[in-house]
Amino acid sequence: GAVNVTGSGDVLIFGELSANGTNGTGGNIGVTGEDVFVAPTATISANGAIGGTVLLDASGSMQVAGNVSASGSSGQGGLIGVTGADITVAPTAVVNASGATQGGSVNIGGGFQGADDRFRNSDSTTISAGASINANGGTGAGGNVAIWSDGATNMAGSIDAIGGHGGGFAEVSGLADLAVSGMIDLSGGTGAAGNLLFDPTNVTIGAGGIEAATLFTAL
Repeated sequence: GAVNVTGSGDVLIFGELSANGTNGTGGNIGVTGEDVFVAPTATISANGAIGGTVLLDASGSMQVAGNVSASGSSGQGGLIGVTGADITVAPTAVVNASGATQGGSVNIGGGFQGADDRFRNSDSTTISAGASINANGGTGAGGNVAIWSDGATNMAGSIDAIGGHGGGFAEVSGLADLAVSGMIDLSGGTGAAGNLLFDPTNVTIGAGGIEAATLFTAL
């Protein structure tokens, strides 16, 4: 099924939005507004045997403090996109596109290198300490995570794209500035570790950690 919430002004989500599929693919959820707030009490889920799709979009500020998931219980994880002019993923947030056989895809503030037309690029993106972003792959490969902004990106939370047989891919970039002090784990189990890309103009890496990943930079 499909669930769509649209507002011309502020959109506040405090409860549950569900498009779960028990035996098949999870459904589609879309939330659109000028300023969007997903409260710590909120659960937005498009889970299924194969993960569905969750797209959250704000023309102004986007604040995610609750649980957003498109997980696959017996297959691949789904697709999660979080876009807005200014994005904050709060310490209480969990964003999960993991799958039993392969990780899905999480895109916050834009897609790969800010060039994916499906996702509008943000002006700033903050992943707060305590926030958790997951695209784990169960028995297969980890999924893909892109954290982007056309301005400044601050990644202080955690990113996991762990696979049982191959780590996933993560890009953490800001077109102007990037600060990374969180934990990134792309370990691959019995397979190769995943790949991590930093692609800003200026980068600051603080106290955090990178587990089992091949690091690429394009500075």
